[in-house]
Amino acid sequence: MTRASQRTIAAAAVTAGLALFHVFAPPPALALSGRVTNNEGRGIGGAMVSLTNAPEARTTTVYTDTEGRFAFSGADRGSLQLRSRRIGYKDVSLIAPAARPVRLVMEPDPAWAETLPSNYWASQLPFPSEERRAEFKIQCAYCHQQGHYFTRYARPIEKWREFIENMLSMGALPSGGLLDILPDLLASGYGTPPSPNPTQVFGDSAAIAGSRVVEWTLGGPNSYQHDIHFGPDGRIYSVDTNEDKLYALDPKTSQRWSWAFPAVQEPRGGILATSPRPIGTNVSFLGAHSIQRGPDGKMWMTLCLGNRLASFDPKTATFAMFPIPSGGLYPHTLRFDAHGILWFTVALSNHLGRFDPRTKEFTLYALPRNGLPQKIGMALISPLLGLASRYPGSDVFRRFPPAAIEGQPQRFMPLPYGIDIAPDGAVWYSKLYDRRIGRLDPVTGQIREWETPFYGPRRMRFDAEGRLWIPAFASGLLARFDPASEQFATYVIPTGPPGSETPYALNVEKKSGLVWICGTASDSLVRFDPKSETFTVFPLPTRVTFTREIDFDENGNPCASSSNVPALHVEGAMPKVICVYPKGA
Repeated sequence: MTRASQRTIAAAAVTAGLALFHVFAPPPALALSGRVTNNEGRGIGGAMVSLTNAPEARTTTVYTDTEGRFAFSGADRGSLQLRSRRIGYKDVSLIAPAARPVRLVMEPDPAWAETLPSNYWASQLPFPSEERRAEFKIQCAYCHQQGHYFTRYARPIEKWREFIENMLSMGALPSGGLLDILPDLLASGYGTPPSPNPTQVFGDSAAIAGSRVVEWTLGGPNSYQHDIHFGPDGRIYSVDTNEDKLYALDPKTSQRWSWAFPAVQEPRGGILATSPRPIGTNVSFLGAHSIQRGPDGKMWMTLCLGNRLASFDPKTATFAMFPIPSGGLYPHTLRFDAHGILWFTVALSNHLGRFDPRTKEFTLYALPRNGLPQKIGMALISPLLGLASRYPGSDVFRRFPPAAIEGQPQRFMPLPYGIDIAPDGAVWYSKLYDRRIGRLDPVTGQIREWETPFYGPRRMRFDAEGRLWIPAFASGLLARFDPASEQFATYVIPTGPPGSETPYALNVEKKSGLVWICGTASDSLVRFDPKSETFTVFPLPTRVTFTREIDFDENGNPCASSSNVPALHVEGAMPKVICVYPKGA
């Protein structure tokens, strides 16, 4: 896709976004069905047929069956945009015709490699070792995909050095060894198209036929919709990290709301206001990051840059904020236990946090520091941040000395990240950089950790049977840990070349036991059935969809948000909320 076409799509998306906060009555249903074929009349299975309602900024997509057939159970009246998309073929777009059934003829795309997801392109980079590849994924693919159309073009080495320098100002902390090889590696690895057979990509059309995907544009072109969660009112709440806003969407009516967080006396960039461009954000003072519904009916959030917790009462539309105690830096992911206690990871200071919403009392648990590099790194981080806050624009933090430590370059900063509560009440966490998971006994305070046989454990979840499911972000795997036997099992996520995925998060639907995984590098959501040990890949219709957190509606259907930084990377240049309704839902 050319940059000119991206600008055209972006302009259309912004125009559509002007209608975001209008309320529309549900239109009368009108059946729409048809068939997608090639020039010879053969059905194309697994094609994504999308119907866009521009006034509501909503797109509904269905998948064709093995014969190319599709059907919308209810389609809106009026002038609606219809599009068919399949990897390896040219898109077909038209105004939805009044005549039914519809036939959409797709032609093979000579530039079909351009239609491949980002992970196919990034997997071609010739890293000298898996450790270096894992470090690259962790440091260079946590805000956006690697290998999408903005990143995969051939550029001179000097231009790559300029881009890398810019990413350092956004919070990336690659080791000296990776920095030494990265410009040459990117210059030589990008620009040459991958060469898989496109008809084999996401080829199980029978498994997804009859399923649908609904996407709603939410926010604006500068929004960073980090995490979503269903509220007690059935709305999907989303935190906008860039613009210090909370959004809500009613998926039944497409109505939207937004609220600005209260103003605070903080520098732009909060605790990371250490460079001319505040790290990881464009305009934020607070950096709303993660969100969960509490037993009290309020929506609770971490404000990572503002170093606070926050609550929002949907009934009164009011916020309350609670500063993290001294020593805690960067509250990250949060979960509630069965007693209504809020637990959260504190990423930069290597803590677990406990907060009682009733008494407003905090407790911080210091987590183990493993090895001399980590002890040095954690001893330096607070003084460096303090120094940087006194001298804004000095870029002290991004020149963090332990970043140059070799051997185990990620382990100077453990970075507590994902968190979940086990059925027995124990609090478990992951350390993204340190390749560890850990367990805190909330009664005794005892902590124990296990090293993982993969890179980048991220946002993990327990199933109803007490097994811990872990997305191995930098290894492209789904992992399972059995606390009873202390054994790991791993599964390769089948969204492209083995190990090319970057699964940011997962969640387990407790009633069915199904594990849903973010196909963060492949524009997909992936379902895993532990009973049959089989995957089902649901490709998403919008290219460059970077998902971070998954939540379920009342019927167990998974929803997420496209969370690219910057939003202009995503096709259409606007963030979206996405829900997948599998066949039979």
